[in-house]
Amino acid sequence: MIHGASGPSEYHLDLVDKIFQEYDPNVSMFLGHVGCKHTWASAKMVSDLVQDKYGLPTLYLDLDAIDGRYKSNDEIKAQIAEYFETVVMK
Repeated sequence: MIHGASGPSEYHLDLVDKIFQEYDPNVSMFLGHVGCKHTWASAKMVSDLVQDKYGLPTLYLDLDAIDGRYKSNDEIKAQIAEYFETVVMK
């Protein structure tokens, strides 16, 4: 993702659109580092694209790739489980 998130956001949007066209996924998740604010703005544009074009709501999950104390594995699993229970499996 890093090559898509660096530079103009259109590159990231085009990359995600191509992935959705080629693989036809049935979930959309954004796992972002809590400190990378530029990718969070891009993620909003991507989630809007995915919702509008493919009808899938996106799970936003904030993580810290360096400090594992930010969020426990159980917290991460709970957020993903809730997304699957309320969105994917509804």
